[in-house]
Amino acid sequence: MAIVRSRPRPSREQRRTRAWETYLDLADAVDWMRERLRMALDMFGLSMEEFRLLALLARKGPLTLREASEGRRRDRKNMYETIRQAEEFGWVSWEVRRVGLDEVKKRHFPKDRRGGNSRPPQMGVVKLTKDGELLIGTVLPRQQKVAEAMLRPLDGRERVTLSQICRKLRQEEIVGKLTVAAALIRAEREGE
Repeated sequence: MAIVRSRPRPSREQRRTRAWETYLDLADAVDWMRERLRMALDMFGLSMEEFRLLALLARKGPLTLREASEGRRRDRKNMYETIRQAEEFGWVSWEVRRVGLDEVKKRHFPKDRRGGNSRPPQMGVVKLTKDGELLIGTVLPRQQKVAEAMLRPLDGRERVTLSQICRKLRQEEIVGKLTVAAALIRAEREGE
């Protein structure tokens, strides 16, 4: 019978230190990737947020401000600003259209208009212009090649695992918790 030796469980301080080091590694990797992708966008005069908006619209089609904000996980004020800048360059346009009542959630209607024979509401929808379609059709394949080159050291299984980890971090808001933990660690160290 084989004897199984278990590793000693790390102390709380060791777990904090490991979490902090992981956070720093993740932050460094994100900064490195952003810089590489940003350099490719600079050739086209696009900011990262404008590019991500155009890519979202190319993938999903026309969107309301709320849908665009949710799709990018940004607040509406910042998304509106990004849309306004892209509109100034002629890459996107606003279109006001009547939407079917089935497209709008009931809670978005005033109570007195719910269930009645009222006209469908008007909603502003942002969509790509011809110039925006042409631009994203040129930029997106290049960005995909840059991203592929950066991730080349990872095999397919590692890429899937990395994506799952990133989604889990966003879902659990662990990065925010790590930031708070890092502040606590710094405060403890300064107090010593």
